[in-house]
Amino acid sequence: MGKPTGFVEYMRELPVDRVPLERVRDWREFHHHMDEKRLRNQAARCMDCGVPFCHTGELVSGMASGCPIHNLIRSGTISSTGACGAKRSSDC
Repeated sequence: MGKPTGFVEYMRELPVDRVPLERVRDWREFHHHMDEKRLRNQAARCMDCGVPFCHTGELVSGMASGCPIHNLIRSGTISSTGACGAKRSSDC
């Protein structure tokens, strides 16, 4: 679990996209990388709940919520806020 109050304390942040005319020239990532502090804050928002919204693909008021193809988010993909910067490697 991230931080019990992290979902309320930290606003959701998304990485900034590179300009399309720039990114069509190469095969690099199209998001600018976020610094470690911001990544940790976003990881702290994870509530590690039993039925999380991020594991579903639903339309709510015409807007997509969660994964549209119902993929489970692997916990190894998200850096946890554990001691010493340890990362979880097991599936959810």
